[in-house]
Amino acid sequence: MENTKARTIVENIDDLVDLCLPPSDLGRKNKWLKAVSHYRDSMTILRKKDGNYTTEELKQYKIHTSIFGNLWIELHQHRGMTNYTHMKISGHVLEHMIEWGNLYRYSQQGWEALNSLIKRFFFMRTNKGGGAKGARSRLVPIARLFQRRLLWMSGLAQKFLAAEDKKKLAEKTSKGTVNDDDADDDFEYYDELVHV
Repeated sequence: MENTKARTIVENIDDLVDLCLPPSDLGRKNKWLKAVSHYRDSMTILRKKDGNYTTEELKQYKIHTSIFGNLWIELHQHRGMTNYTHMKISGHVLEHMIEWGNLYRYSQQGWEALNSLIKRFFFMRTNKGGGAKGARSRLVPIARLFQRRLLWMSGLAQKFLAAEDKKKLAEKTSKGTVNDDDADDDFEYYDELVHV
């Protein structure tokens, strides 16, 4: 799930817990609400964007994570242990915070955005491995997307197109189909385009 959607769910999960757990199971409901509250508090510290964590922030993170972990294991036992909850509850994330400082600089949001783009492209712009005349690759359309993005993001596509247009314009000029004043203006325009 995308980060923004997951955050929205976690921020509003109290309403979902109220809706999903029956009033007769008040103990479980309270454990859920308390666990999520400590999870949110720990994530607020973890998502700090500037400066390193203070000793007090690290201490608070450890407290919130420990309480969350104890409650989570009580609620779900080993079935609730995912890679992320393990990293958080076992103290691996805290070790990284202490060792490397502010973790925001190592954010993987760019990678997550790329994953989102690939999923969207795969489900909306490809035939998911099917196709006419034996073309059944799932990877070729995604590889072509990467090639196009690389060319555009590196500026090579603009340079290539500008060079091709200059070549065509030069051919037209030599044939006399374009006057020299227009050609000079176009060359200046393409020179500016290439250096942008």
